[in-house]
Amino acid sequence: MALCLWLAFRDVSLAAVTQLLSAAGPQLAWVPLPFCLAQLADARACQLLFRRVEPAPRFLRMFQAQVAGEASTLALPMGFLVGETLRPWLLSGGNPARLATSIAAVTGRKCLLTTCEGVWIGFALLCAPHAANELSQRLLGGPWLVVLSVVLSATLIGLGLFMLTALSGGQLAGVLFRRLAQAVPARFRARVERTEAHFTRTDAQLSRVLGAPRRQMLVPALLYSSVWLLEGLEVWLILRLLNVEVPLTTALYIEAMVASCRSLLPLTPAGLGVQDAGYVACFGALGLPGALGVGAAFCLAKRTREFAWCALGAACWALARRRPSATALAARPSVPVLVLDGEP
Repeated sequence: MALCLWLAFRDVSLAAVTQLLSAAGPQLAWVPLPFCLAQLADARACQLLFRRVEPAPRFLRMFQAQVAGEASTLALPMGFLVGETLRPWLLSGGNPARLATSIAAVTGRKCLLTTCEGVWIGFALLCAPHAANELSQRLLGGPWLVVLSVVLSATLIGLGLFMLTALSGGQLAGVLFRRLAQAVPARFRARVERTEAHFTRTDAQLSRVLGAPRRQMLVPALLYSSVWLLEGLEVWLILRLLNVEVPLTTALYIEAMVASCRSLLPLTPAGLGVQDAGYVACFGALGLPGALGVGAAFCLAKRTREFAWCALGAACWALARRRPSATALAARPSVPVLVLDGEP
């Protein structure tokens, strides 16, 4: 991470960066807007997936879980592992009976998000073939970046569709349980076997969320496609606020490639270092005036938004832990009270 940052910004002029950010001024307050809209769309799509099984939590709780999960993904190395685990826990609201449905909804989210990322990469390539070819020639000396875009798009679409098909069969959690029961030491086997009902229920809920009728998944899929488009729109907006003219289609392709590198190398928080070097390399390859200063100012604006989102996510996590939902309270067993002569 440190090496990537040093290689990317070792020659940057602080005066040029300060001038770019000062010229943008208060308009930089618009930077978080596309990302916020993307998170709202993500929460709404997950809520629609939840409703395929049972009444979904209130949208505020869905958005709270989305904020906390995304903040964990951004703030931690390999953060997607924490974020994808945290979301079902927050959505269940402390109610064990809802945990299987929450896991199924979040799994459906991941399947659609992966598929739509592949569609987005292919769409960005089709919209900006000239920019893709120029970046490929200048960065790799040949059409390799274009080839990588095609391969990555097809791979993600295929992987997402395979996950949808495999998980909708309602057998994966059961197979996982049997492997787990065989792998644990004998003295723990009885404890593991008592959890079989949870695995079975998760399989049933996965089948209901990801199974037929598939046409009901069209709206969530469109929402997840808009999530990726808004990610690209953020790149265009930040450059526009820095008075750098880049076509929207080019911005979409840049974000598609950099986001893919961040996903493939999730070792640092929010791809720190890798992502920043990727933006600077793309801006330089496109021949933007003052590309290094623009890249540094761009990364500062983007990282500031991410830092603010992580702080908001920490607050949502703390709030969710302090306030159990009404569903969770209703699920708690009632305590019988004996009344004698009007006195409890």
